[in-house]
Amino acid sequence: MTVKDAKSSGEWPGLPSDVTGLLTKLPLGICISDADDRIRWANPSFYEQLGITQQEAVNTAFRALPLTHAEDLGKDIYQVRNHHERRLRVSSVAIDNDHKMALFTDVSDLLTETSHYADLLLEVARMDSDTGLLTQPNIYRELFTQVSRSRRYGNALAVARIEITGLQTDRIGHKERDAVLREFGVKLADNVRNIDFAGRLSDYEFLIVLPETDTEGVEILVAKLKPVLDMPSVTAAGGETVQCVIRYGFAEWSKADDVSALLDKARPKD
Repeated sequence: MTVKDAKSSGEWPGLPSDVTGLLTKLPLGICISDADDRIRWANPSFYEQLGITQQEAVNTAFRALPLTHAEDLGKDIYQVRNHHERRLRVSSVAIDNDHKMALFTDVSDLLTETSHYADLLLEVARMDSDTGLLTQPNIYRELFTQVSRSRRYGNALAVARIEITGLQTDRIGHKERDAVLREFGVKLADNVRNIDFAGRLSDYEFLIVLPETDTEGVEILVAKLKPVLDMPSVTAAGGETVQCVIRYGFAEWSKADDVSALLDKARPKD
């Protein structure tokens, strides 16, 4: 059977009509092109995925299909023009010396889900595993960003430093210490604003970066945090009580301050 005969009879060149009929019903987009790379046959899913009609596809050069190579998604993933939310994985195989078959798989939902998990993993990587707050590099990054923003636009900016003393003792085991830090991190995160950044500066010291906040605003926040974060004692592994103290320091950024100067101004006082 020639290509011309196959086209007129609705059959795929080289395949029986019952097989062609089965392929016609598949949700997988399928097309066949000739030695000149021109499309000779395609199933309905192919037309639907690319948003074109049969008349527009037949005898069209494969390279002229409305597809844009999505570089950031892999060499075989393409974006459909005029359907930016649609992504197709395209694979092809030679079926004889004169014809090539291409398979089009809609992976839009998969890539959306994968992107969601990738964003989630990136967010998790920013967090300190003990407290759930930002890690030291990430809280510093946010601080540098906000200082640069305030220097450029003149926005108010304040920081608060919080230090826990008493947990350093060997009388408190790792399990008890981790429980204290985890509870502290949850309470701290729950009591700052959505625009604020809370992170871990060191083992027992924490930083809150407060954009658009002046001295009065940070004083209000610290007053709010003190009763919430208060932990006068911790029960050690042996049952004894260890006294812990939380110390606070805060400062408002001024034009003369770099990051180091701002942090130094906010150092907790004895």
